[in-house]
Amino acid sequence: METPKRIGKYEISSQIAAGGFGVIFKGWDPFIKRTVAVKMCASPDEEVRQRFQQEAQFVGNLVHRNITLVFDFGVEGGIPYIVQEYLTGYDLDQLVKAGVIGDARTVASILLQICEGLDFAHTRGIVHRDIKPSNIRVLEDGTVKIMDFGIAKSLEGGSKLTQTGIALGTAGYLAPEQIQGGAVDPRTDIFAFGVVAYELVTGTRPFQGASLSNVLYQILNDEPADPADLSSRCPAELRAIILKCMAKKPADRFQSIRKVFEALRAMPTGVGHGGETTAEATTGVVRLAVSSMAPSSAAHEPRTRDLSAASREDEPTERVPTDGSVTELTRTPEVIDDEAPGRRSPVLLIFVLLLAALVGSGAALYFSRDLQTLVFGADGAPWLPTPTPTATPTPTPTATPTVTPTVEPTATAEPEPTPTPAPVSLRLHVDPPATVTIDGRPFDGGRKTGGGPVSLLPGAHTFTISIPDFPERTLTRTVDATTKTIVLTLDLGLLTVVGDPAVQLPGGEVFLDGDRLGALPLIRKKVAAGSHELVVRWPDAATPYRATVEIPPAPTVLQLTVAPGGP
Repeated sequence: METPKRIGKYEISSQIAAGGFGVIFKGWDPFIKRTVAVKMCASPDEEVRQRFQQEAQFVGNLVHRNITLVFDFGVEGGIPYIVQEYLTGYDLDQLVKAGVIGDARTVASILLQICEGLDFAHTRGIVHRDIKPSNIRVLEDGTVKIMDFGIAKSLEGGSKLTQTGIALGTAGYLAPEQIQGGAVDPRTDIFAFGVVAYELVTGTRPFQGASLSNVLYQILNDEPADPADLSSRCPAELRAIILKCMAKKPADRFQSIRKVFEALRAMPTGVGHGGETTAEATTGVVRLAVSSMAPSSAAHEPRTRDLSAASREDEPTERVPTDGSVTELTRTPEVIDDEAPGRRSPVLLIFVLLLAALVGSGAALYFSRDLQTLVFGADGAPWLPTPTPTATPTPTPTATPTVTPTVEPTATAEPEPTPTPAPVSLRLHVDPPATVTIDGRPFDGGRKTGGGPVSLLPGAHTFTISIPDFPERTLTRTVDATTKTIVLTLDLGLLTVVGDPAVQLPGGEVFLDGDRLGALPLIRKKVAAGSHELVVRWPDAATPYRATVEIPPAPTVLQLTVAPGGP
């Protein structure tokens, strides 16, 4: 595809990557004044285009610091495109190959951020299904971003886009249930997460082979080499986490990515041992690792990647069957379609124009007898019958009788009944996921998926939001015929308060704005974000801890270490 100068309102400066499904360009938003990445889907395949639009819908509603942000979606010249944030830094596989990941503390810092992003997606009903190092980017400031939700699946409704024989995901990271065509849920991402963690620790993949069928056989039947045997920097706690994530059966794995997060945070050598995990802590550790990369243009430009399956390093190009077999596989290299939909041959265009002109001329001749006579003579067009003239009869005059007008009584018009307004189908988003009632009636979504479809009559509606350990909130929203989405958001913060180990006083009680929150230690307590008065009292201390604190919105956790008389 030739590099365009403009896509929609976005000014294009260069091409970043290309492949079988399309092209990614570096662009500039002239209104917001920011650099963006524009991903175009050049494939004429309708299923591919549906998956491309599905990615925009899924990721467009996932706003999280560890997930690539999607700003816009549009169609240019018949070709759909996604506009997302422009990421610098390095893909995770680049850092693995460069050997800069470092010790278990750095590994845990990266994995914790991946957990945060996946947990945010999973709690909103989205499974990524293609977690691998090349889909994870590490920015220079240490922030980890999950990319490419192109084959993600919503748990809310079954997707019909995954058909037998389509190669989804890189073979070495596929979970057994993906290979066998089984049900896919968040535990599928947990398996791939374990493979990524294994690779970060050991520098090698757990499942490797000369062919795709060999790799798939290993995933289904073989246990990988013990990561602790391949790397001295793998502590026993991290080894146990990795092996549990890669269990063959989903029931034997961690049942949620949040459980993985808690296990990583509890590691003695991990970031945040003892409850000190914050976004700043994890990014700070990763930033030190990334800074050891040799300075180059790659630090300011994304790596130029070939997106075609046939050119990916160490990535088999055979299609993956989903019926459980791994013996009969067909190679299907992907090819970029240089002639995007909407671009047609000039000869074909001229032919269509001439045909339209002839049809138009024929219609004009058919309806204009004078023009037929001019072109074909007095007999008209040879394929049209000559009409027989019909004599016009002479009307007989009739005397008009004199009629006395009768005044009719004025009928009273019946009032038309007021039409009942039709319900409006819309989508409800609840952030964070919570129990919701609408006008006093329970809403089936909310707590489980963070929202869902609902039909409401036009007018004002009352939404009551309830989550454990957090005050109930009531919000009012107005619905009309143009309403497509209603977003209900709680300013929820997370607070952790622990006692100073140097001052061992039992019985500490925590109060926020005069309300008791609980006893020390207080771990990830849900409170309202904003400014609050925090007081901690001990029975044996004359002076309490008292301070005004600013609690940020979740998922960031405000952590305080308190002692009498502080701060």
